[in-house]
Amino acid sequence: MKQTIQKEERGLLKLLRRVMPKAADWLHLVLFFLTLVALDYGFQYFFLHLRVIDKGDYLLLRLFTPAWALVFTGIAAVLPGLLRRIFMALVGGAFSVLALVHGVYINMYGKFFSFADMGFAGDGAAFMDTSYLVIRRLLLAGIVVCAVLFALSVVLTPRKCRLRFLAGLPMTLAGGAVIFALCATVLGGETVLIWDQHTDPAFLYDNFSDDQANMNMLGLYQYTFRDVQNIVTAGGGLTDAGREYVKECQRLGILVDVSHISDEAFWDIMKITEAPVIASHSNLRSICGHRRNLTEDMYRAICGTGGTAGINLFVPFVSDGKADLDAVCDHIFRMLELDGTGEHISLGGDLDGCDALPEGFEGVQSYNALARRLLERGLDEKTIRNIYWNNTMGVMDRAVRNHKK
Repeated sequence: MKQTIQKEERGLLKLLRRVMPKAADWLHLVLFFLTLVALDYGFQYFFLHLRVIDKGDYLLLRLFTPAWALVFTGIAAVLPGLLRRIFMALVGGAFSVLALVHGVYINMYGKFFSFADMGFAGDGAAFMDTSYLVIRRLLLAGIVVCAVLFALSVVLTPRKCRLRFLAGLPMTLAGGAVIFALCATVLGGETVLIWDQHTDPAFLYDNFSDDQANMNMLGLYQYTFRDVQNIVTAGGGLTDAGREYVKECQRLGILVDVSHISDEAFWDIMKITEAPVIASHSNLRSICGHRRNLTEDMYRAICGTGGTAGINLFVPFVSDGKADLDAVCDHIFRMLELDGTGEHISLGGDLDGCDALPEGFEGVQSYNALARRLLERGLDEKTIRNIYWNNTMGVMDRAVRNHKK
Protein backbone atom coordinates (compact mmCIF):
# COMPACT_ATOMS: atom_id res chain seq x y z
CA MET A 1 0.00 0.00 0.00
CA LYS A 2 2.86 2.35 0.88
CA GLN A 3 4.56 1.68 -2.45
CA THR A 4 1.31 2.46 -4.32
CA ILE A 5 0.97 5.81 -2.54
CA GLN A 6 4.57 6.72 -3.28
CA LYS A 7 4.08 6.01 -6.99
CA GLU A 8 1.15 8.40 -7.09
CA GLU A 9 2.98 11.23 -5.39
CA ARG A 10 5.58 13.48 -6.97
CA GLY A 11 8.00 16.31 -6.23
CA LEU A 12 8.06 18.02 -2.86
CA LEU A 13 5.65 15.61 -1.16
CA LYS A 14 7.66 12.59 -2.31
CA LEU A 15 10.83 14.16 -0.94
CA LEU A 16 9.06 14.96 2.32
CA ARG A 17 7.93 11.36 2.73
CA ARG A 18 11.52 10.22 2.41
CA VAL A 19 12.90 12.74 4.90
CA MET A 20 9.97 12.77 7.37
CA PRO A 21 7.85 9.69 6.69
CA LYS A 22 5.67 10.13 9.78
CA ALA A 23 5.05 13.84 9.29
CA ALA A 24 3.78 13.89 5.69
CA ASP A 25 0.16 13.16 6.61
CA TRP A 26 -0.20 16.03 9.08
CA LEU A 27 2.37 18.66 8.14
CA HIS A 28 0.12 20.27 5.50
CA LEU A 29 -2.65 20.66 8.10
CA VAL A 30 -0.29 22.22 10.64
CA LEU A 31 0.98 24.63 8.00
CA PHE A 32 -2.60 25.49 7.00
CA PHE A 33 -3.60 26.13 10.63
CA LEU A 34 -0.56 28.28 11.42
CA THR A 35 -0.98 30.32 8.25
CA LEU A 36 -4.63 31.04 9.09
CA VAL A 37 -3.59 32.24 12.54
CA ALA A 38 -0.71 34.31 11.17
CA LEU A 39 -2.87 35.98 8.52
CA ASP A 40 -5.51 37.09 11.02
CA TYR A 41 -3.21 38.19 13.83
CA GLY A 42 -0.90 39.91 11.37
CA PHE A 43 -3.81 41.75 9.77
CA GLN A 44 -5.13 42.90 13.16
CA TYR A 45 -1.67 44.19 14.13
CA PHE A 46 -1.68 46.74 11.29
CA PHE A 47 -5.03 48.31 12.22
CA LEU A 48 -5.23 48.26 16.02
CA HIS A 49 -4.34 51.97 16.07
CA LEU A 50 -7.52 52.88 14.14
CA ARG A 51 -9.83 52.17 17.06
CA VAL A 52 -8.45 52.38 20.60
CA ILE A 53 -10.33 49.79 22.64
CA ASP A 54 -10.19 48.62 26.23
CA LYS A 55 -8.46 45.45 27.34
CA GLY A 56 -10.13 42.74 29.42
CA ASP A 57 -12.75 40.92 27.41
CA TYR A 58 -11.11 42.07 24.17
CA LEU A 59 -8.06 39.93 24.95
CA LEU A 60 -10.30 36.92 25.49
CA LEU A 61 -11.93 37.55 22.11
CA ARG A 62 -8.53 36.99 20.47
CA LEU A 63 -9.37 33.29 20.82
CA PHE A 64 -11.73 33.65 17.86
CA THR A 65 -8.73 33.49 15.54
CA PRO A 66 -7.27 30.09 16.58
CA ALA A 67 -10.80 28.73 17.09
CA TRP A 68 -11.80 29.50 13.49
CA ALA A 69 -8.42 28.23 12.26
CA LEU A 70 -9.11 24.99 14.13
CA VAL A 71 -12.58 24.70 12.59
CA PHE A 72 -11.27 25.22 9.05
CA THR A 73 -8.39 22.80 9.64
CA GLY A 74 -10.71 20.20 11.13
CA ILE A 75 -13.07 20.41 8.16
CA ALA A 76 -10.10 20.02 5.82
CA ALA A 77 -8.90 16.95 7.74
CA VAL A 78 -12.29 15.27 7.38
CA LEU A 79 -12.36 15.68 3.60
CA PRO A 80 -10.74 13.22 1.18
CA GLY A 81 -7.60 14.23 -0.73
CA LEU A 82 -8.94 16.18 -3.73
CA LEU A 83 -11.79 17.86 -1.82
CA ARG A 84 -9.32 18.72 0.93
CA ARG A 85 -7.08 20.51 -1.53
CA ILE A 86 -10.00 22.40 -3.05
CA PHE A 87 -11.34 23.44 0.37
CA MET A 88 -7.95 24.61 1.61
CA ALA A 89 -7.33 26.56 -1.59
CA LEU A 90 -10.73 28.24 -1.39
CA VAL A 91 -10.45 29.19 2.28
CA GLY A 92 -6.86 30.41 2.01
CA GLY A 93 -7.50 32.28 -1.22
CA ALA A 94 -10.75 33.87 -0.03
CA PHE A 95 -9.33 35.25 3.22
CA SER A 96 -6.12 36.42 1.54
CA VAL A 97 -8.24 38.38 -0.95
CA LEU A 98 -10.50 39.69 1.84
CA ALA A 99 -7.48 40.91 3.80
CA LEU A 100 -6.25 42.68 0.68
CA VAL A 101 -9.68 44.24 0.05
CA HIS A 102 -9.94 45.43 3.66
CA GLY A 103 -6.47 46.95 3.46
CA VAL A 104 -7.36 48.96 0.35
CA TYR A 105 -10.91 49.78 1.45
CA ILE A 106 -9.81 51.40 4.70
CA ASN A 107 -7.76 53.89 2.67
CA MET A 108 -10.58 54.59 0.24
CA TYR A 109 -13.48 55.01 2.65
CA GLY A 110 -11.98 55.13 6.14
CA LYS A 111 -13.75 51.87 7.08
CA PHE A 112 -13.42 48.16 6.54
CA PHE A 113 -15.26 46.39 3.75
CA SER A 114 -18.71 44.98 4.51
CA PHE A 115 -20.87 42.81 2.29
CA ALA A 116 -23.90 44.67 3.64
CA ASP A 117 -22.60 47.93 2.13
CA MET A 118 -22.78 46.43 -1.37
CA GLY A 119 -26.53 47.01 -1.28
CA PHE A 120 -25.91 50.76 -1.24
CA ALA A 121 -23.52 51.04 -4.19
CA GLY A 122 -22.84 54.65 -5.10
CA ASP A 123 -23.25 56.11 -1.59
CA GLY A 124 -20.06 57.88 -0.59
CA ALA A 125 -18.34 57.24 -3.92
CA ALA A 126 -18.53 60.75 -5.34
CA PHE A 127 -15.12 61.86 -4.16
CA MET A 128 -13.20 58.58 -4.37
CA ASP A 129 -9.86 59.09 -6.14
CA THR A 130 -7.55 56.43 -7.58
CA SER A 131 -4.79 57.78 -5.32
CA TYR A 132 -6.56 56.02 -2.46
CA LEU A 133 -6.05 52.63 -4.13
CA VAL A 134 -3.00 51.93 -1.99
CA ILE A 135 -2.05 49.44 0.69
CA ARG A 136 0.85 49.39 3.12
CA ARG A 137 3.77 47.52 1.60
CA LEU A 138 4.52 45.46 4.68
CA LEU A 139 0.87 44.38 4.92
CA LEU A 140 0.84 43.48 1.23
CA ALA A 141 4.04 41.48 1.68
CA GLY A 142 2.52 39.64 4.64
CA ILE A 143 -0.62 38.75 2.68
CA VAL A 144 1.48 37.50 -0.24
CA VAL A 145 3.59 35.35 2.10
CA CYS A 146 0.45 33.86 3.65
CA ALA A 147 -1.00 33.18 0.20
CA VAL A 148 2.21 31.35 -0.76
CA LEU A 149 2.08 29.31 2.47
CA PHE A 150 -1.57 28.44 1.78
CA ALA A 151 -0.54 27.25 -1.68
CA LEU A 152 2.30 25.23 -0.15
CA SER A 153 -0.06 23.55 2.30
CA VAL A 154 -2.26 22.55 -0.67
CA VAL A 155 0.74 21.17 -2.57
CA LEU A 156 1.82 19.16 0.47
CA THR A 157 -1.61 17.53 0.79
CA PRO A 158 -1.30 13.79 0.02
CA ARG A 159 -3.57 12.36 -2.67
CA LYS A 160 -4.60 9.67 -0.20
CA CYS A 161 -4.89 11.10 3.29
CA ARG A 162 -4.63 8.85 6.32
CA LEU A 163 -5.93 11.48 8.75
CA ARG A 164 -9.71 11.68 8.49
CA PHE A 165 -12.56 11.76 10.99
CA LEU A 166 -10.51 10.71 14.04
CA ALA A 167 -8.42 13.85 13.71
CA GLY A 168 -10.73 16.30 11.91
CA LEU A 169 -13.92 15.91 13.90
CA PRO A 170 -12.39 16.71 17.32
CA MET A 171 -10.62 19.77 15.88
CA THR A 172 -13.84 21.08 14.34
CA LEU A 173 -15.84 20.46 17.50
CA ALA A 174 -13.20 22.05 19.73
CA GLY A 175 -12.96 25.18 17.58
CA GLY A 176 -16.74 25.42 17.28
CA ALA A 177 -17.16 25.06 21.04
CA VAL A 178 -14.79 27.99 21.68
CA ILE A 179 -16.63 30.17 19.13
CA PHE A 180 -20.00 29.27 20.64
CA ALA A 181 -18.77 29.93 24.17
CA LEU A 182 -17.39 33.37 23.28
CA CYS A 183 -20.59 34.34 21.46
CA ALA A 184 -22.77 33.12 24.32
CA THR A 185 -20.78 34.74 27.13
CA VAL A 186 -18.66 37.74 26.17
CA LEU A 187 -20.83 38.74 23.19
CA GLY A 188 -24.16 37.35 24.32
CA GLY A 189 -25.06 39.72 27.11
CA GLU A 190 -28.32 41.63 26.97
CA THR A 191 -27.88 45.13 25.54
CA VAL A 192 -29.88 48.07 26.82
CA LEU A 193 -29.93 51.69 25.70
CA ILE A 194 -27.02 53.43 27.42
CA TRP A 195 -25.26 56.10 25.40
CA ASP A 196 -21.73 55.25 26.63
CA GLN A 197 -21.87 51.59 25.52
CA HIS A 198 -19.42 52.14 22.67
CA THR A 199 -16.80 49.99 24.47
CA ASP A 200 -19.13 47.15 25.51
CA PRO A 201 -18.35 44.05 23.35
CA ALA A 202 -21.92 42.71 23.41
CA PHE A 203 -23.32 46.07 22.29
CA LEU A 204 -20.73 46.51 19.52
CA TYR A 205 -21.31 42.98 18.23
CA ASP A 206 -25.10 43.25 18.30
CA ASN A 207 -25.12 46.69 16.68
CA PHE A 208 -22.24 45.93 14.25
CA SER A 209 -22.06 49.48 12.94
CA ASP A 210 -18.57 50.28 14.26
CA ASP A 211 -16.53 48.26 11.76
CA GLN A 212 -13.15 49.23 13.22
CA ALA A 213 -14.03 48.19 16.77
CA ASN A 214 -15.57 44.93 15.53
CA MET A 215 -12.58 44.06 13.35
CA ASN A 216 -10.18 44.76 16.20
CA MET A 217 -12.06 42.70 18.76
CA LEU A 218 -13.25 39.86 16.47
CA GLY A 219 -10.52 39.38 13.91
CA LEU A 220 -10.90 38.65 10.21
CA TYR A 221 -12.79 35.35 10.48
CA GLN A 222 -15.43 36.19 13.09
CA TYR A 223 -15.90 39.64 11.53
CA THR A 224 -16.62 37.95 8.18
CA PHE A 225 -19.01 35.50 9.84
CA ARG A 226 -20.92 38.35 11.53
CA ASP A 227 -20.95 40.34 8.29
CA VAL A 228 -22.41 37.42 6.31
CA GLN A 229 -24.88 36.76 9.14
CA ASN A 230 -26.08 40.35 8.73
CA ILE A 231 -26.77 39.72 5.05
CA VAL A 232 -28.70 36.51 5.76
CA THR A 233 -30.85 38.08 8.50
CA ALA A 234 -31.29 41.48 6.81
CA GLY A 235 -34.75 42.83 6.14
CA GLY A 236 -36.36 42.14 9.48
CA GLY A 237 -38.17 44.58 11.71
CA LEU A 238 -37.00 46.41 14.81
CA THR A 239 -35.55 44.53 17.74
CA ASP A 240 -36.56 45.39 21.28
CA ALA A 241 -33.40 47.51 21.52
CA GLY A 242 -34.37 49.23 18.27
CA ARG A 243 -37.74 50.21 19.68
CA GLU A 244 -35.99 51.63 22.72
CA TYR A 245 -33.74 53.68 20.46
CA VAL A 246 -36.70 55.18 18.60
CA LYS A 247 -38.50 56.11 21.78
CA GLU A 248 -35.40 57.59 23.40
CA CYS A 249 -34.47 59.57 20.27
CA GLN A 250 -37.92 61.09 20.09
CA ARG A 251 -37.89 61.86 23.81
CA LEU A 252 -34.65 63.79 23.28
CA GLY A 253 -35.97 65.64 20.24
CA ILE A 254 -33.84 63.68 17.75
CA LEU A 255 -35.51 63.10 14.38
CA VAL A 256 -35.81 59.44 13.36
CA ASP A 257 -34.74 58.94 9.74
CA VAL A 258 -36.13 55.93 7.81
CA SER A 259 -34.31 56.29 4.47
CA HIS A 260 -31.98 53.32 5.03
CA ILE A 261 -34.18 50.82 6.87
CA SER A 262 -36.17 47.80 5.74
CA ASP A 263 -39.88 47.94 4.99
CA GLU A 264 -40.64 45.86 8.09
CA ALA A 265 -38.67 48.22 10.33
CA PHE A 266 -40.42 51.20 8.76
CA TRP A 267 -43.85 49.93 9.76
CA ASP A 268 -42.57 48.96 13.22
CA ILE A 269 -41.56 52.60 13.70
CA MET A 270 -44.94 53.82 12.50
CA LYS A 271 -46.61 51.69 15.18
CA ILE A 272 -44.72 53.30 18.06
CA THR A 273 -43.81 56.82 16.90
CA GLU A 274 -45.00 59.75 18.94
CA ALA A 275 -43.17 62.43 16.96
CA PRO A 276 -42.48 63.40 13.32
CA VAL A 277 -40.53 60.85 11.27
CA ILE A 278 -38.49 61.81 8.21
CA ALA A 279 -37.11 60.04 5.15
CA SER A 280 -34.17 62.37 4.57
CA HIS A 281 -33.37 61.23 1.02
CA SER A 282 -36.03 58.94 -0.46
CA ASN A 283 -38.30 59.27 -3.50
CA LEU A 284 -41.40 57.30 -4.56
CA ARG A 285 -41.32 53.69 -5.75
CA SER A 286 -44.37 54.33 -7.91
CA ILE A 287 -42.19 56.64 -10.03
CA CYS A 288 -38.88 54.75 -9.68
CA GLY A 289 -38.89 51.19 -8.38
CA HIS A 290 -35.67 51.26 -6.34
CA ARG A 291 -36.13 49.46 -3.03
CA ARG A 292 -34.71 52.42 -1.13
CA ASN A 293 -37.61 54.60 -2.27
CA LEU A 294 -40.92 54.86 -0.40
CA THR A 295 -44.17 53.23 -1.32
CA GLU A 296 -47.11 55.63 -1.52
CA ASP A 297 -48.52 54.16 1.68
CA MET A 298 -45.19 54.85 3.39
CA TYR A 299 -45.21 58.44 2.23
CA ARG A 300 -48.76 58.91 3.53
CA ALA A 301 -47.70 57.42 6.87
CA ILE A 302 -44.79 59.89 7.12
CA CYS A 303 -47.18 62.73 6.38
CA GLY A 304 -49.42 61.46 9.15
CA THR A 305 -46.59 61.87 11.67
CA GLY A 306 -45.95 65.44 10.55
CA GLY A 307 -42.66 64.45 8.94
CA THR A 308 -41.12 65.03 5.51
CA ALA A 309 -39.52 63.09 2.65
CA GLY A 310 -36.43 64.60 1.01
CA ILE A 311 -36.15 64.43 -2.79
CA ASN A 312 -33.10 62.30 -3.64
CA LEU A 313 -31.13 63.26 -6.78
CA PHE A 314 -29.07 60.08 -7.16
CA VAL A 315 -29.99 58.75 -10.62
CA PRO A 316 -30.92 55.15 -9.56
CA PHE A 317 -33.51 56.65 -7.18
CA VAL A 318 -34.91 59.15 -9.69
CA SER A 319 -36.01 57.16 -12.71
CA ASP A 320 -36.07 53.67 -14.20
CA GLY A 321 -35.60 55.35 -17.59
CA LYS A 322 -34.33 58.81 -18.45
CA ALA A 323 -33.26 60.76 -15.38
CA ASP A 324 -33.63 64.52 -15.88
CA LEU A 325 -35.22 67.49 -14.11
CA ASP A 326 -38.67 66.43 -15.27
CA ALA A 327 -38.19 63.01 -13.66
CA VAL A 328 -37.32 64.77 -10.38
CA CYS A 329 -40.42 66.97 -10.76
CA ASP A 330 -42.56 63.86 -11.30
CA HIS A 331 -41.77 62.69 -7.76
CA ILE A 332 -42.64 66.10 -6.33
CA PHE A 333 -45.96 66.42 -8.16
CA ARG A 334 -47.00 62.88 -7.19
CA MET A 335 -46.18 63.63 -3.55
CA LEU A 336 -48.30 66.77 -3.82
CA GLU A 337 -51.20 64.65 -5.04
CA LEU A 338 -50.76 62.24 -2.13
CA ASP A 339 -50.49 64.72 0.75
CA GLY A 340 -52.63 67.51 -0.73
CA THR A 341 -50.70 70.29 1.03
CA GLY A 342 -47.08 70.18 -0.09
CA GLU A 343 -45.99 70.54 3.53
CA HIS A 344 -44.24 67.17 3.70
CA ILE A 345 -41.74 67.46 0.82
CA SER A 346 -38.18 68.67 1.36
CA LEU A 347 -34.77 68.57 -0.28
CA GLY A 348 -32.60 65.49 0.28
CA GLY A 349 -30.21 65.59 -2.66
CA ASP A 350 -27.64 63.10 -1.29
CA LEU A 351 -25.06 65.26 -3.07
CA ASP A 352 -22.32 64.14 -0.70
CA GLY A 353 -22.94 60.49 -1.45
CA CYS A 354 -23.77 60.03 -5.13
CA ASP A 355 -21.77 60.03 -8.33
CA ALA A 356 -24.57 60.24 -10.92
CA LEU A 357 -26.95 63.21 -11.07
CA PRO A 358 -29.96 63.81 -13.37
CA GLU A 359 -29.45 65.51 -16.71
CA GLY A 360 -29.58 69.29 -16.15
CA PHE A 361 -28.47 69.05 -12.52
CA GLU A 362 -24.74 69.53 -11.95
CA GLY A 363 -24.58 70.26 -8.23
CA VAL A 364 -26.01 72.42 -5.47
CA GLN A 365 -25.95 75.42 -7.84
CA SER A 366 -28.55 73.67 -9.99
CA TYR A 367 -31.34 73.86 -7.41
CA ASN A 368 -32.30 77.17 -9.08
CA ALA A 369 -32.75 75.29 -12.35
CA LEU A 370 -35.00 72.76 -10.61
CA ALA A 371 -37.07 75.59 -9.10
CA ARG A 372 -37.49 77.17 -12.54
CA ARG A 373 -38.62 73.85 -13.99
CA LEU A 374 -41.19 73.47 -11.20
CA LEU A 375 -42.50 76.97 -11.99
CA GLU A 376 -42.71 76.12 -15.68
CA ARG A 377 -44.79 73.05 -14.81
CA GLY A 378 -47.24 75.15 -12.80
CA LEU A 379 -46.08 74.94 -9.20
CA ASP A 380 -46.50 78.20 -7.26
CA GLU A 381 -43.64 80.04 -5.57
CA LYS A 382 -45.01 79.56 -2.06
CA THR A 383 -45.01 75.76 -2.38
CA ILE A 384 -41.49 75.84 -3.83
CA ARG A 385 -40.27 77.95 -0.88
CA ASN A 386 -41.90 75.46 1.47
CA ILE A 387 -40.14 72.55 -0.23
CA TYR A 388 -36.80 74.34 -0.29
CA TRP A 389 -36.87 75.68 3.28
CA ASN A 390 -40.00 76.00 5.37
CA ASN A 391 -41.03 72.31 5.49
CA THR A 392 -37.65 71.23 6.87
CA MET A 393 -37.63 73.99 9.47
CA GLY A 394 -41.19 73.09 10.40
CA VAL A 395 -40.46 69.41 11.05
CA MET A 396 -37.42 70.32 13.14
CA ASP A 397 -39.56 72.72 15.16
CA ARG A 398 -42.21 70.04 15.74
CA ALA A 399 -39.54 67.56 16.90
CA VAL A 400 -38.18 70.08 19.41
CA ARG A 401 -41.64 70.94 20.67
CA ASN A 402 -42.36 67.23 21.12
CA HIS A 403 -39.15 67.00 23.19
CA LYS A 404 -40.21 69.90 25.43
CA LYS A 405 -43.49 68.13 26.23
